[in-house]
Amino acid sequence: MGILAAIAIPRFIDVRSGAETAAKEANARVLTSASQLYFANEGAYPGTNAATAITALNGANLIDSAEFNAGDYTYTPASGTWTHP
Repeated sequence: MGILAAIAIPRFIDVRSGAETAAKEANARVLTSASQLYFANEGAYPGTNAATAITALNGANLIDSAEFNAGDYTYTPASGTWTHP
């Protein structure tokens, strides 16, 4: 039983970590799309950093800010692009 646990637990942790990374990368694409929509409506990209941009996107009803932690993403205000480091 110990051998099975020694094999299964690290594998489970790897799968979970990969899923969390994939979700954050998908969220970065959602934020980039929302920033592009914001630019189309307002003529400028939202905010000067991740936190203010998330607040602006939420205020424009383009995202629900409760779903995004600014510390998880890198925001480039000049292009409105988001990445997950």
